[in-house]
Amino acid sequence: MVSPNFWDDAGPIESIVSHVNVLTFREFKGEANAISFLKYFVQNAQMVKNVAVVLANPQFTSYSIDTLWTAKILKSVRWASKISSMQVYRSDDSEGGLIWSFQRGSDYSIRDPFVY
Repeated sequence: MVSPNFWDDAGPIESIVSHVNVLTFREFKGEANAISFLKYFVQNAQMVKNVAVVLANPQFTSYSIDTLWTAKILKSVRWASKISSMQVYRSDDSEGGLIWSFQRGSDYSIRDPFVY
């Protein structure tokens, strides 16, 4: 597990700061290291246009959409991108999240490997 301070200590990462324009964070369970990364991302991603957080099925976590907003996790940070939107969804996946395919994720002929 990554220390919650890892991302603060890492400093700006060029690809996140200048190139990433979409983030989809699936099976979000509200763990300290996941929250830390999400905060780091929105504070540094200058080109991001859309952030989608898909919370894990309630069977697998007590973290909810309400918790994400009422804890002010994302309202308390200054977003680097001035033109961005965020959607929060809840997963209904009974298995707790699909296994991602490394082969599909590294196939550069696919425009977006996360769309299925």
